[in-house]
Amino acid sequence: MKRIKKIGLFIRLRLFLLKQLRLCQEYKLTINPSTQILEDIRRIITGCIANDHKYQKMFYERYRGYALKIVFRYIYRYEKAVDVSNDGFVKIFANISKFKPENEAAVDKILMGWIKRIIINV
Repeated sequence: MKRIKKIGLFIRLRLFLLKQLRLCQEYKLTINPSTQILEDIRRIITGCIANDHKYQKMFYERYRGYALKIVFRYIYRYEKAVDVSNDGFVKIFANISKFKPENEAAVDKILMGWIKRIIINV
């Protein structure tokens, strides 16, 4: 029984990774660490500034879990937490043109701090 569960978990993990790879290929993103990730994040941010729905969806999918984790610290009901998180993303997309990272090397960390501040204040 345990072996069947392990195999099922392995299959689900493999399907998840294949789905992520397909999304990266579809949006012409790379999975390589460091500079490629920073370039991908910059591309996503510039797409969001241009109000491109494809990039907004990528941004939402990338940071939705992070935003929910922050909201769950303050709100314990899932439905309400999702509503607050979505309201935060509406605010983020409305103000993303104001996001100007000072240190381009740490744009991901600066962006996550900016997202955290907006989500907390929603």
